[in-house]
Amino acid sequence: MENGRPGEIYNVAAHQYRTNLQVVNRIKKQLAAWQPQIKFVADRPANDTGYAINDTKIRRQLGWQPEFDFETGIGDTIDWYVIHPEWWRPLLKNVKNR
Repeated sequence: MENGRPGEIYNVAAHQYRTNLQVVNRIKKQLAAWQPQIKFVADRPANDTGYAINDTKIRRQLGWQPEFDFETGIGDTIDWYVIHPEWWRPLLKNVKNR
């Protein structure tokens, strides 16, 4: 933010690719005390099978690199949501079939 140019687009990536199932299983592992369940559903039409972001520009021009690895980042994110239900619980009102 300090060295970037206004109006430029910088893609940010960590190159720590996971499948959706790997991410869900990681979340489930951390929330084991709550025994979350995984429900498999049909893929949506034209479902993406993976995502890859080219972050060469931000790395070369701004010297950016990830500060945290996937395990640390996902763990901290899950902890934040567990500690702050007042932020996400009202959002459940907008989810159908709850």
